Amino acid sequence: MNPFQEDFYILTEKLAETHPNIYHAVGISQIEQEKERIMALLVDVNDNFQAKILYQQFIRNFKDGHTCLTDFYGIKEDRFGIIIEKTGDDLYIKNIHQDYPEELIGQKIIEIAGQPALEVYQKVAGLICSDNVYGEAKTFSNHFANCPSIYKSLGITDDEQLSLMTENGTTVEIRTYSNPSYYPPKKEAYTKKSDNHFDYKIMDNICYFQYNACFDQQTADYYKASGMFKGDILDYFEKQAKEKGGDFRDFLNRMFHDIEQKKIQHLIIDLRYNSGGNSSLNDQLLCCILDDNQEISCGRVNRKVSPLVKECRPEQFSYYMEDHDEKDMPFFCNSEQLKTNAFQFHDPKSSFYYKAPYKFRGQIYLLIGKSTFSSAAMLAYVMSDNKLAITIGEATSGKPSHYGDVLNFSLPNTGARVQVSYSEFFRPDESKNAEDALYPDYLVLPDIKSLHFEGVDRVFEKAVALIREN
Repeated sequence: MNPFQEDFYILTEKLAETHPNIYHAVGISQIEQEKERIMALLVDVNDNFQAKILYQQFIRNFKDGHTCLTDFYGIKEDRFGIIIEKTGDDLYIKNIHQDYPEELIGQKIIEIAGQPALEVYQKVAGLICSDNVYGEAKTFSNHFANCPSIYKSLGITDDEQLSLMTENGTTVEIRTYSNPSYYPPKKEAYTKKSDNHFDYKIMDNICYFQYNACFDQQTADYYKASGMFKGDILDYFEKQAKEKGGDFRDFLNRMFHDIEQKKIQHLIIDLRYNSGGNSSLNDQLLCCILDDNQEISCGRVNRKVSPLVKECRPEQFSYYMEDHDEKDMPFFCNSEQLKTNAFQFHDPKSSFYYKAPYKFRGQIYLLIGKSTFSSAAMLAYVMSDNKLAITIGEATSGKPSHYGDVLNFSLPNTGARVQVSYSEFFRPDESKNAEDALYPDYLVLPDIKSLHFEGVDRVFEKAVALIREN
């Protein structure tokens, strides 16, 4: 075996040992065929990036948005000066560098590099690990769509410019930039994304709560105390908490006190920018909208305990081993054995336990979309399945019954960084386990042109319209 094949062998062994079920999406025979195919292709590979491309293509078969090579997220290179958004079955220009006409924003893309736009999308999507097609679209837009090395590796183009043709026949050549300067909106939407992880505004009888990340100062402190993260990663989390987070409980106290004082009857929670984090923050939010003794269905969780758990989560590993011996590995701990569910709002033993001083009794509207993932999506599943909120927007990128909780390792020869799930989560309403996404009660697709040029957020406007109707 050459070094690339050696790494691939290690990769497949660790994934099978750690992941709850790598065969859940395509079956054993297809996975084995893929292993043979990629092992054969690696014979002729001569650089790390090519090898990582093949590794990622293999992992994609798992259809798990939490399991992937993290090397492809935040590739350090100059980027094409364009942001491409997939909405429905079409690709659109979401924004563009100010060297190009602003009128291009919102136009549908017909061709990329002289090829049909959707054919190019499908080629790139072959590198995207996701729970569903909505997560695929989100990752394409956020990480892959303006990445020259991805286009080159897939043989789409090796030019220094990316050629696009729009629906009105306009052809534009987009070059690369080290720091692209995109157009600011002509008019700011009321729902413009806050720089903070959580923020709120009050308008008439409505509180608009923007919940952008399940992460706060308490989470950073917990990561530090538990040893879960160290070094640069921990420094990053602590900086994020200080600059954008603060303490979520303090925020909830302020917001719900304001709601009570102003007798607000309608709460809009916007999860469209939230890709997850620490689910315990969701527990604290649930404390504010449920009676102290109110029981809801929160779903089940199974965790696969393997050597990688021991390496990456020593504190948790000790807890899992209370009724086991290491020779049992890998083995599963279920919700009953863990004395836990996905949510802990009712458990005083939790370090994130929160007794809410204010309780909201009005109607809740939940805005969801392609970027609603992981812990944020879990909150949406719980609230939807328990009929705690009306959902509006697009389908989530997270599958309601899904894999998550991640462990990390690196491959010795290529240095490829791998993230793998070790938990399996089941949505509260298990009769809907087969559903590939949480579909909103009211489907409303965003409109790029109206948002950019007029500041009109159609998803938010739909929530306001429902409030006024009622």
